[in-house]
Amino acid sequence: MLAEKWRNLPATSSVDVVEWRSRFAVMKAEHDRLRLQGRWTHGPADLMSICGFHRKELAHGSALRWLCDPTGSHGLGDRFLVGLIRATGEPLEVSSDTTAETEISRERSRADLVVYGDRWKLVMELKIDAIESERQCQRLYEDWRMDRGVRWLFITLSGRAPVTTTTEQAALAWHRLSWSRVLSVLDDAVQAAGEEAPEVTAVAEYRRSLSRLTKRRWK
Repeated sequence: MLAEKWRNLPATSSVDVVEWRSRFAVMKAEHDRLRLQGRWTHGPADLMSICGFHRKELAHGSALRWLCDPTGSHGLGDRFLVGLIRATGEPLEVSSDTTAETEISRERSRADLVVYGDRWKLVMELKIDAIESERQCQRLYEDWRMDRGVRWLFITLSGRAPVTTTTEQAALAWHRLSWSRVLSVLDDAVQAAGEEAPEVTAVAEYRRSLSRLTKRRWK
């Protein structure tokens, strides 16, 4: 009986190999079909990542400047800015005259983004991969502390506090926020706008970019 099984083993193995090759060919053909139809893809799907900008602070500064403008073409009104301000303390009055600018230089520092209200300013420093330069957040504090109603916001991947303040006043002045929280603020703004807001592709694209940056699944 064992001898008979041994004699039949090569034939059985040969049949199995032929069947396996046939099935593999069918699987490969299906795989190729799905790839050609764009249903089996790889790589990022948001424009900032495709262009290599998803980890560039300047690119994110430009996106946030746009979103912080209540009259911007994003169609969210002041909803995103109000949510961002809420992360720094008491609400502030936002009007259609509120503006935002990037790369604002003063005597000792350069702010990534500044939002200008009627009686207040929000000074932001954005970090992804770059480290803080020497006394960077201390210099930003000193350059803006005499302005009326100024607040400081430090945005990083982890939501950590700045490490380049040298006085207790400066350390206490900086509010901190993670990029994941920024995405949540944007998500809330989109949800609050509902059908009132036009469908703006750039808003969806930036949400997708923030999702990839923060490793949160895109909804």
